[in-house]
Amino acid sequence: MDLETIIRGNKPGPHLTVFAAIHGNETVGVKAFEELLPNISIDAGEVCFAIANPLALEVNKRQVNANMNRIFKEELNKNVPEFKRAKELKAIMDQSDALLDVHSFNDLKGEPFLICRPDMYDLAQQLPFRIVSTGWNKTHPGSTDWYMETIGKPGLGAECGSLHRVNEYITLAIQTIYGFLKYFGCVETIPKEYRFQSSVKQDFVMVEEQVYKHDNNFSFGREFKNFDELKSGELIAIDGDIQHFAKEGQFILFPRSDKPVGGEVFLLGRRIDKIEGSVQVEISICLIFLWRHTAKSLRDTRGSKIGLSRK
Repeated sequence: MDLETIIRGNKPGPHLTVFAAIHGNETVGVKAFEELLPNISIDAGEVCFAIANPLALEVNKRQVNANMNRIFKEELNKNVPEFKRAKELKAIMDQSDALLDVHSFNDLKGEPFLICRPDMYDLAQQLPFRIVSTGWNKTHPGSTDWYMETIGKPGLGAECGSLHRVNEYITLAIQTIYGFLKYFGCVETIPKEYRFQSSVKQDFVMVEEQVYKHDNNFSFGREFKNFDELKSGELIAIDGDIQHFAKEGQFILFPRSDKPVGGEVFLLGRRIDKIEGSVQVEISICLIFLWRHTAKSLRDTRGSKIGLSRK
């Protein structure tokens, strides 16, 4: 598969980007591309589908020399393939109006979820996810969506299920891509086989606290999966002489007892109202208005499909 595939529509519209495999063992986005790209038609604007981390993808590892979803806060001047590729991805994001980054997670049983800023909750409500989380850019800066925020553009991550059960979530990844494109007007309709009902009731979760292992004698109070809701006062974990107890309305995220001392063993979030802590800026709607009324910065497009290969 080419590193980037650009598909253009016949009408002016936004320039969108979809990333897959920024972690090389998270292949659901790549498999979605393989199914989607031979058949998709873009009605307006331009969409770039990019394989973010080909080196790690080739060896089926999360990372080789660096975690590519943390390095966008750095100068990118190290002489390693990930930094070179990150520069290329940054240039793509600079030219994009919005980004969707497709991920998987390690938890075998966890539920798929979205990562987005509060000013994109309206977009989140048009996608097939019950859990919508925010606050990651404070706890895990340097990601692709973090970079999009620094340049004032919408960027979201779609955690499309367990990386151990990829084939079960390919359709979800494709539905998410189509929902993203439709929201911004690049496609007018979603093919029948990928249509979905937007989540009627969504849980909005603010990620607030990272917890690190202090002692090799660490154990959880019970078996947890990602985004389990905790009971107030519940024992979460024992870490040597330290005991962690839950507060009202908290969720546990990414519980991993196998991390070394100093490693992140879980995060804590809490349920929030949709607009808590933010003003609904409606960036997306403003951009769509501009895209539909101004064509100066858009290229003349003829519905062409271009594959760019730089291996």
